Amino acid sequence: MMNNDTRQAWVTFLGQRAFSHAVTLKPNHRTERSSPQFLRSAFTRFHRDVDQFLIGPRYHKPSKRHLRTEAIGIMEGLPLTGHIHAAFRLPADRWNDFEGLFRPLNGDVTVNPKWVNPWAWRIAGGTSHVERITDSDGWMSYSTKYFNEDDVTDRIIFLPFDA
Repeated sequence: MMNNDTRQAWVTFLGQRAFSHAVTLKPNHRTERSSPQFLRSAFTRFHRDVDQFLIGPRYHKPSKRHLRTEAIGIMEGLPLTGHIHAAFRLPADRWNDFEGLFRPLNGDVTVNPKWVNPWAWRIAGGTSHVERITDSDGWMSYSTKYFNEDDVTDRIIFLPFDA
C-alpha cells in the first residue's frame, strides 16, 4: 500500500520533468474503452500521432529521437470511467502547434481530421482538453490523487518507450 510520502515522491519526481502541457483524454461512454489495456494502447497511438504531426512522417527514426515529445499518462477512473491525465514536454516554439491539436472535429473536408484532434479522430465520442502547466506540483498532485490506495505503478505510462 502506498503512503503519502510515496505519493509526494511521485509528485516531486514528475514535477522535476518540466512538463509544459496538461492533457485530459477521455474515451467516454463505453466500458470496454475504460480498460487499462485500451487506454494504454490509445495513449501510445495518440502520442505517436502528436509526434508525427510535430516532427513529420519519419518521427520514429533514430535521427529524430531528440525531437520526440516526452509524455506521461496516468490512468484514472478504472474500471468504469477510465481516462488519462497526461503531461507533455515540448519546446516553447511548438506550444501553439500542439495546442492546435485539440480543436473540435467539424466535418471540414479540407483538413485531415487526424490533425484537428487526433484523440477524437481515433476514439469516436472521445474528448480531450489541453492547458499549459503553470503549477507543476498542483497538476501532478491532482493527477496522482489516487496514488495512496494501492500499488499504482501499472497505471503510469512513460513515452516514448525508448527514452
